[in-house]
Amino acid sequence: MLATFLTFMLFNFSAHPQGRVAEKDDKVDSVINANHTFLKDQLERRSSPGFLEMNNDSLQLYFKMEDEAIRFFEDLTRIKADIIHNYALSKTYDAQRLEQWKAWTVKNHSKLKWDKRKSKVVRSDK
Repeated sequence: MLATFLTFMLFNFSAHPQGRVAEKDDKVDSVINANHTFLKDQLERRSSPGFLEMNNDSLQLYFKMEDEAIRFFEDLTRIKADIIHNYALSKTYDAQRLEQWKAWTVKNHSKLKWDKRKSKVVRSDK
């Protein structure tokens, strides 16, 4: 009985246009939340003792992932991260900037869509 119900629900969800819209919204929300959570966690890690004591490969991977998440929000919201003027011109952010990015995505959620071809969240008003 339960298997029949689940099969019906899965078929109905995938066959119904509103189901596909909900699925796309879930993907958009999932990607936004994953990037936001990652950056929020990184803010906490930075303040912990021993943060820079990771091995070089882990540290490089950390900075690459952080840069990708920052670029994701910059491209999506057009709100730029701060630049640290050092030899690498590193991008950085703080809790306030992170919340600006999150607030923008909540306010403008209707402008966001999942681009299946590019496999990423994009603005529909570009």
